[in-house]
Amino acid sequence: MKTSRLQAAQRWREIMIALFIVLTLCALAGKVYLTFFKEEEWWGNVCLLFGLVFSVVIATFLAYNDQKRDWEKKVANAKTVTGIVQRVSVEVATPSNFATFYIYLRGDSKLYRLSRNISDELPSTREGDRVRVKYVEGKDETIYFDNLDLSPTPPTSTACPERQ
Repeated sequence: MKTSRLQAAQRWREIMIALFIVLTLCALAGKVYLTFFKEEEWWGNVCLLFGLVFSVVIATFLAYNDQKRDWEKKVANAKTVTGIVQRVSVEVATPSNFATFYIYLRGDSKLYRLSRNISDELPSTREGDRVRVKYVEGKDETIYFDNLDLSPTPPTSTACPERQ
């Protein structure tokens, strides 16, 4: 019986959660051991430290895994639009964030809000440029931008003269 990639990922997540619980209990047991059995303090310290450190590592892994899964869902549901820029404006950046660009495409009433960290081509984009935008519907979030007029064109093949 084959398991799908999603089922395998879910099973891995369940194992990690169980391990997180076991390690947290290990940390608690170490604390209890330290409280009641003071003659061998090192064993309680080892349990406490081991449980705490690895609980934090697993919690971080689970959070990263959740963010990765959310990003994959977002990209899978994204819509792509290609059009000509009708209007572009920029909101000045502050030291704490990137500049934000606002773009209207010809024949499209949607306002695309793009953060400067999405593409290096944004500052060079002008009215009349052909662009491709990928966004998540309903979330006002643009995840990809490409200025097709600035993209390099492949060179035409020219025959090299033979050496004599």
